[in-house]
Order: sequence, then C-alpha cells, then structure tokens
Amino acid sequence: MNLGRICHMLAAHAVTIAALTSDLSEPEACVVYINGQWSFKEVMGHLFDEEQHDFRTRVFQTMSAPSSVLPAIDPEGWVVAHQYAGQKFSVLRDGFLLERRNSIASLESFTKTNWEQTLNAEHLAGLTAGDILWSWVTHDVLHIRQLSELRYAMIAAQAGTHSIRYAGEW
Repeated sequence: MNLGRICHMLAAHAVTIAALTSDLSEPEACVVYINGQWSFKEVMGHLFDEEQHDFRTRVFQTMSAPSSVLPAIDPEGWVVAHQYAGQKFSVLRDGFLLERRNSIASLESFTKTNWEQTLNAEHLAGLTAGDILWSWVTHDVLHIRQLSELRYAMIAAQAGTHSIRYAGEW
C-alpha cells in the first residue's frame, strides 16, 4: 500500500473539486440542472459528510479499534436530514476542503499498516481497511464526473439560445 500516493490523489482530487466549484454563485449551486440528480450544493454537502462520517471514520476505526462496530451511515438520507438545501454552498465547500486537509494530515501521520484488517459491519462483510481507502479515492472520481456533468448542464442552460455544439460531443 503506497499511502503517500493515495494522499497525493486525495489532495489532487480536492483541488479538482475546488476548481469545478470555485466560480459558482449561491443561486447557481442550488439549481437542479439535471432532473432526478443532485444540485452542486447537495453534492458538496454529501462530500462534506462523507469526509467526516464515512471513509475517514471507517479507515481509522477499523485500523485503530478493529473490534468496535462501525457507525451506521445514510448518505442519501443525509441530504434531507442534514438540511443541505438550507446551508450556504460556500460553507459546505470550505468545510469539505478543510476536512479533506485534516484527513490527509491524519493519513500521512498514520503508523498502522495492516490494510487487510476487515471492517466490523455486517453489511460490509469481507471489506478491508485497504478496500475502503481505495474506494475513498474512487468515490472522489465519481463525484468529479458528476460535478463535470452538472457544469456541462449548467453551461448549456446558461447559454440560452446560443448553440454549444461547436464545443464537440458530450
């Protein structure tokens, strides 16, 4: 396990997420540009919660206290329960970026090396701390793709009557 490489990817992904969202106004962040999908604000709230309560918690708790049962999470339910819509986009975005820095600092100072330690959660039976760590990196990429799709839909909507087909196929 190359923890330095993983930390580098987590940092690079945070920079990408920051760049994809740096110019959004509060009203733009609230619009649902793709029917049935999340707004920018909801994606950022999700990333903020996942950073605090999911991946980091699961990796560190599994490695540090392997017999303790992992806490339940509800990422879909958190959208409403944590009231993403009522929060400021900049607070969610800045909170995610701060938590990501904290995660990377914690990982860089981590001395445990048993990445094959299995998780103590019935619904995650057979997964290891290493599996969760790699899933964390991959989760970022899925949301980078989602943010890119939202940006494309936003630009298409804001272009109004102007054609964007000269840009190329999406």
